[in-house]
Amino acid sequence: MKKLFLLPAGFALCLCFAPAIGNARTLSATPIQGAYDKGNETTKTFSGTVMKQGDVYVLNDKSDKTNYELDDAKKADKFVGKAVKVTGTLDSQNLTIHVITIQEIS
Repeated sequence: MKKLFLLPAGFALCLCFAPAIGNARTLSATPIQGAYDKGNETTKTFSGTVMKQGDVYVLNDKSDKTNYELDDAKKADKFVGKAVKVTGTLDSQNLTIHVITIQEIS
């Protein structure tokens, strides 16, 4: 009698853990929101005026009417208010340019 009871109980216990194992595989394959994947980007050149908005430096691009956040404050600080050419990669989700170089446009 005990054997008959333990067999279904053990089977039910295994089924309880099956959804957790299945979800674990699904979750690990799902990208984390806000994750930054550098592998799919190419280097681009952007032009505009460097401006400071609070503690953040942005590139104001008048041609496409967009402000891009510049991720390197040390490089950007020297060019506040100046027309520049920025070389870097764009994180299009956050509109952030990962700065490689900044050059003033004459």
